[in-house]
Amino acid sequence: MRTHERAEAKDGAVGAADGVRTHGEETAAGRAGPDRTAPAPAGTDTVELHDGTRWRLVCAYADLPPGRGVAALLDGEQIALFRDRAGALWAVGNRDPFSGAYVLARGLLGSRGTAPTLASPMYHHVFDLRDGRCLDEDTAPDGTPAVLRVWPVRSRPRPEDADGPDDADAPKDADGPEDADDLEDADQPEVAA
Repeated sequence: MRTHERAEAKDGAVGAADGVRTHGEETAAGRAGPDRTAPAPAGTDTVELHDGTRWRLVCAYADLPPGRGVAALLDGEQIALFRDRAGALWAVGNRDPFSGAYVLARGLLGSRGTAPTLASPMYHHVFDLRDGRCLDEDTAPDGTPAVLRVWPVRSRPRPEDADGPDDADAPKDADGPEDADDLEDADQPEVAA
């Protein structure tokens, strides 16, 4: 029998001296862990994903409802982004390897033992959010490993002068060419709530 429990609150620690909260980065023990993610104050932080090269702004932390997921599109790849009820951030590929459907952002968060999990809304396979592996089956129907891509995700304090999700409708400078802040906005991935 499968059970889905609400993720228990962890005593999160700030991941770096500059106040950046991270998940998916290596710890001193050599593995990623939810102890690297701390709740962020609503409305003051942004959520960023690492695309393998650099950190990319996705949305405001307050835009992620606790216990729910949203789908984000980053360079053509769909990502399921979650904020659990304790405030920790998680990001995995949005494609369910068993059905082939891009639905994991609508999955259920829970836990198995101490492992934070995501249950697919399709066939209810459960995945460990820390490393993406399926806890129910080792391989998908096509013979590939049943493992989701895990994206490093973090929340950062939003700089006072930065354009971002909250300022998307604000008028830009009309006095000449785009500045660096305007060019950064062009790199923002799409987010679907």
